[in-house]
Amino acid sequence: MHKELFIYIDPGFLENAGHYRRIARTVRDEAERRGVELWHFVNNDVSPETAREQKLERLFLHRAILKESNQNLLATTSPLKLRTMAITKKLIDPARTFVRRHKIHLPIMYPEALEDRVFIQDQEETVLNAFASTLETICDRLVAKGCEENRISMFMYTSHPLYFPVFAKVLRDKKYARLNLQTHLCLFYLNPEFCRSEPSDEYIQLLKSAASLLKWNDKEHRIHLYADSKRTIRAYESYFNRSITLIPVPILSAEHSKERNIKPASEEIVIGYFGNPSEKQGYHLVKQLYERLVDMPQYKSVRFIIRHNVHMMSRPMEKIGDEFRSANKHIEHIIGYISDDEYEQLLRRCDVVVLPHARREYPTQTSGLLVDCLGNGCILVVPKDTWMSDQLHSYGTGEVFESENITSFVESTRKVLDNIEKYRAEMHRNLEKFNSEHTAHHLFDVLEIGTKSVKATEHVKKQHGLIKMDTDLTRFKNIHRGQRCFVAGNGPSLNKIDLSKLDSEYVFCTNAFFLIFPRISWRPQYYTAVDTRVIPDRADDIIRMHELHPDMVCFFPKELRDHQTGGIKLTTKIIPPAKNRLYFNQQVPQHDNLPFSAFSLEADKFLIQPYTVTVAALQLAVFLGFDPIYLIGCDTEFRIPSSVLQEGEETKHGRMFYTSTADDDTNHFTPDYFGKGRKWHNPQVENMIWHYKMAHEAASIYGCHIYNATIGGKLEVFPRVNFDEVLR
Repeated sequence: MHKELFIYIDPGFLENAGHYRRIARTVRDEAERRGVELWHFVNNDVSPETAREQKLERLFLHRAILKESNQNLLATTSPLKLRTMAITKKLIDPARTFVRRHKIHLPIMYPEALEDRVFIQDQEETVLNAFASTLETICDRLVAKGCEENRISMFMYTSHPLYFPVFAKVLRDKKYARLNLQTHLCLFYLNPEFCRSEPSDEYIQLLKSAASLLKWNDKEHRIHLYADSKRTIRAYESYFNRSITLIPVPILSAEHSKERNIKPASEEIVIGYFGNPSEKQGYHLVKQLYERLVDMPQYKSVRFIIRHNVHMMSRPMEKIGDEFRSANKHIEHIIGYISDDEYEQLLRRCDVVVLPHARREYPTQTSGLLVDCLGNGCILVVPKDTWMSDQLHSYGTGEVFESENITSFVESTRKVLDNIEKYRAEMHRNLEKFNSEHTAHHLFDVLEIGTKSVKATEHVKKQHGLIKMDTDLTRFKNIHRGQRCFVAGNGPSLNKIDLSKLDSEYVFCTNAFFLIFPRISWRPQYYTAVDTRVIPDRADDIIRMHELHPDMVCFFPKELRDHQTGGIKLTTKIIPPAKNRLYFNQQVPQHDNLPFSAFSLEADKFLIQPYTVTVAALQLAVFLGFDPIYLIGCDTEFRIPSSVLQEGEETKHGRMFYTSTADDDTNHFTPDYFGKGRKWHNPQVENMIWHYKMAHEAASIYGCHIYNATIGGKLEVFPRVNFDEVLR
């Protein structure tokens, strides 16, 4: 039997910065554990000693590539390399425009150390072609070694959208056609403005060019795209017209995932900072935090451990760094590089670690440092509305603050210090699950590397939530025949009724109804969401809700169509399959056989795409056999706040796409329902009312009774009943 090969493409490997060595070690150990042969390719700047120690092969050019001229490269290129240049030329115009305007560097360069270096113009083509040349060298070696019968997986964690079509073009060559090779590329180098929904036209054109060339050159879909952040997936997926799968940040060992770092009880509180000494990682904010706390008598037991990595210090921070390193009260300074063991020991000494990264630079990006800190049971202080705050919501403990706001940063840190015992008691919350996810073991499972049989693969999928999509709704047909239920909208009238009366009732809820959970002791039995903006926007919250309440049965459409781009994506790439998660087909409403062409009685075959999610819930409730059905919270009246950003095509109802800029939603039971940053559609109340009429007519013909128990509102389609009298 031929041995499986795992080829790790790692041109950005740094010996003394980042987590490159840690990832290399965990990947190597996992490959050995699974009996997979590993080829790990790095850049020529890696020392021979490190390469031997870590079992790396120095192959990629690094900084030196920028000094080569296109003429010299062309003089030594093979016909394939010349053909590859044809694809890179199509990428160059948008890439060059973007690079020149924003003075960025491509990921083949050092991401931090060259922060102040000017990118040499007209070298983008050289970079991409040299990268393609190295890929060709690797593939030629596979052919020369007779690896056509091996199962081969090629993986690049620190990839960039510009590299996607380069991989596709190289692998498209006929001489590699017999290789059983699948390529896995992770979106690592991101554009912060794009991730903040503030993209430049140049970057959009760059993405479109890369996506178009990827599609053209990878018709067999041998290229698979990944990201280590759900926020990144939501930002980029629609541009590539193919799914982007979530992978872990693979820096924790399998043994670490089983450990539990119990810190000894102590009156001393240690605050640590281990980021780079740069403005975007908040080094200057940490200095101000130290200066504000060090002389406060109530914090006399607080000590600081500050890492000043002078090798990575940005120029604006040099003076601040000199001043900070001169401090000598209640502080320990760590200068320069440290070994992995030293780093681990320092983390284990810390009670609290602060990560004051600027959200404008890290809106969706992951943080290996945060993974390390959570994995070691540290209490965290992180910026709001970031991947880091997402993790803190579900794992460990700590506080969030307004990014780049020193007052908020200090207040959040003081809140932790003032209640340290409370936070210490919660610091291991859900950490076993978190630690098991961010391992090379989990990475190999997601990429399906070293899964020795179909049976083993299925076990892995079930273990990590990658089970098959459940589309069989037939088992739900009429299971509640003759029982009543309540379908809950999310209007402000919910605040006017006594929801505790629903404790023993069947309830169908939708969208962000979970925001009301802190106010009620019961949980709905059924949930659905269908909106193509709401589902991606609320995906993390929906998944978290279902993880906390796994007995709740959730229904989602199988596919979501982006109304802006026309692209279709599988809902399972946003809300992955799990127990009690069902996915249904959808059809658009028609006018040829009303009301049944606008309201489905056969949810096991399809639902009609609704103008309001409540109509989707009604189709499901009728299919489940509920009768009667009572509506609550269906106010069906909307006032659009002036603060809402309106985008997209103009319709008779206004523009199609809304983004809230403040927590001023008066249309739902809480002002943060569609609060700051939330994305939603123009509600189009006229269409909602029409669809309610179709639901009423179809259900009546079928013999099902629907009543409106909402207090107030504008929905007069269904007979009105009094909520309190129904539940008397």
